[in-house]
Amino acid sequence: MNECCPVSCYICKPDHELTFAWVGCYRDDANRDLGEGPKDYGYTPETCADACQAYSYFGLQNGGWCNCGNSYGSSDTYPRLSPEECSLNGGDYYLGAAWSNSVFVIFHDDVVVLPDPEPEVPQVSDETDD
Repeated sequence: MNECCPVSCYICKPDHELTFAWVGCYRDDANRDLGEGPKDYGYTPETCADACQAYSYFGLQNGGWCNCGNSYGSSDTYPRLSPEECSLNGGDYYLGAAWSNSVFVIFHDDVVVLPDPEPEVPQVSDETDD
């Protein structure tokens, strides 16, 4: 076990950093396309990624409202929009706008899952020490 990962079968790369990328802008409604996570304001892409690291995707809406999920654009109800539709008052489209999620994917390749270790077989030497 190490301090980066709580389970011994995981190994984190040194200098662990969460990696994510912008996917696009998607419509939302009160039923929520991304229905998990903090569901609160005050987030940036970096802080929302950190809060949603257990999920595959996160979204920012209305200037910094953070939500998470393992899928997005899950029906015709949540179509892709132009990036400008995720811009609140002409600002940064990464923070989303009213009922428009700026969606990001989280890359989890910084964690490697190892197979169960094979038992160690003691080595028997034919040489003797004098």
